Amino acid sequence: MRRRVGDEACFECHQTRSVEQNRKKAREILQEKVDVFYKGDTSDVIKEKKESEKRKQEKRKRAKENLERKRQLKEMQELDKK
Repeated sequence: MRRRVGDEACFECHQTRSVEQNRKKAREILQEKVDVFYKGDTSDVIKEKKESEKRKQEKRKRAKENLERKRQLKEMQELDKK
């Protein structure tokens, strides 16, 4: 468990069996939380999250367009057969 001095904030991390690795990960999580608290929308964590969401949306859009093209191709093939 990592505790920030002067606050009631504490973080636990049990991702691995190693105490040292868990402490390191807990420090990283705590640092990210503090960064977001003080910097708000300008923090690196928020920026990365927004960029990731934007990439996901673009990927979904491309997939949707590809499906539409495939559907149109099938329809054209059906019309050619008739």
